[in-house]
Amino acid sequence: MTPRLTIDALRALAIGGLVGRGPDVRAVAEQILRFIESDEGRSLDDALGLTPARGEPHWKTTRDRILRNAFLRLAADQYCSGLSPREAATTIHAALNRYVDHEWHRDRDAIECPPHLRGTIREHLWSALRAWPNVLSRRQIEEIVSENSVRVSSPNELPPHAA
Repeated sequence: MTPRLTIDALRALAIGGLVGRGPDVRAVAEQILRFIESDEGRSLDDALGLTPARGEPHWKTTRDRILRNAFLRLAADQYCSGLSPREAATTIHAALNRYVDHEWHRDRDAIECPPHLRGTIREHLWSALRAWPNVLSRRQIEEIVSENSVRVSSPNELPPHAA
């Protein structure tokens, strides 16, 4: 798609957001239209008020960490029930290292979780790595799985902004 077609598509989406939508959608649509029509040279993040304050993480970094942590907790809940957070972290860390060493290179560019991973702990590891493609230490995983936070029983229950 050419830059011009991309801008035209973005404009059409924004105009569609102005009609019959709630006030939040209309406000974002108006910001997008102002951004498209402006010649100020600002980034879209800046135009939408998404640029982080100094010292704050970017919204995408925060989203990616939330996703990674949710999938690691899901792996712990589904495949390490009855284990202490330390034992669960040890199990997940070992599985994560095995997966990265032997399969991740083949699966990492997939848009959706490959069928051969579905229904296994590797499904959650693939999802965690897609969100945050770095292997964490056992201690970091232990901190994540022991946090008192919202638990989900499936990826479909993740908040919409996280997916």
